[in-house]
Amino acid sequence: MKHHGTVSRKPGVRFGIRKTNLGSPADVNDEVGSSAFQISTTFRVSANCSLPTASPDVSHVIVTRHRSSYPLSMDPNPPTETELKIPVPDLETVRRNLAGSTEAHLVHATEREVNTLLDTADGELAGSDRLLRLRWIGDRALLTWKGPARFEGAVKHREELEIVVADVEQLASIFERLGYLPVVRYEKDRESWQVGQVTVTLDHTPMGDFVELEGPADRLIALASDLGIDPGGAVRGSYISLWQDHRQARPELALPQDMVFEP
Repeated sequence: MKHHGTVSRKPGVRFGIRKTNLGSPADVNDEVGSSAFQISTTFRVSANCSLPTASPDVSHVIVTRHRSSYPLSMDPNPPTETELKIPVPDLETVRRNLAGSTEAHLVHATEREVNTLLDTADGELAGSDRLLRLRWIGDRALLTWKGPARFEGAVKHREELEIVVADVEQLASIFERLGYLPVVRYEKDRESWQVGQVTVTLDHTPMGDFVELEGPADRLIALASDLGIDPGGAVRGSYISLWQDHRQARPELALPQDMVFEP
């Protein structure tokens, strides 16, 4: 195919290509910014990559942003996780305070959670502070997507989408074919309480105990204090990043990459 002219694109931006038979000379149409998006095969444009325009005697190529005029999601305001994560010396004091509160009730007794994070070989998701996770709780499985985190003080805000998975093996096979493979595993024993609009989870992990409070931001710090927890001790890291810090601070223990309980 002969080409004349090029259209350069910024690195890391996804585009699709679609052939058309218009039968007339045309340069590459850039429809980014218009409403006429196309569903198409996608590829990643590198820093030095240019996209060719077509010659007059062949079908030309239309460059489109990786979106669709048939959106799968209609929600302009996706769910957002708003939480505090606070390490505590032990969970029993917090449990007693919850049990003694007239506003609190137990939602789930302690259950073992087994989590697997998926990512590309080059860590595309981790490198952009995004997360794709499969979680098993007994015979139930959940798939969770989280976007980049932002903080207001110690309170973390993060887009979170979650669904129940009926066939984990098939889903894992689909992700594998898309290039998303298991990269790390972590476990915790979790007990859940509800206090008004706030969910309080008591987490026992291989590196210690934590309390997470999730709900309206203006309620989290006050409720933590009411439960006898110092909100000033809140940490920003995920369980995996905290585990890696824990490992690095204790090289003599030769702790595994996965945060799992000993058999």
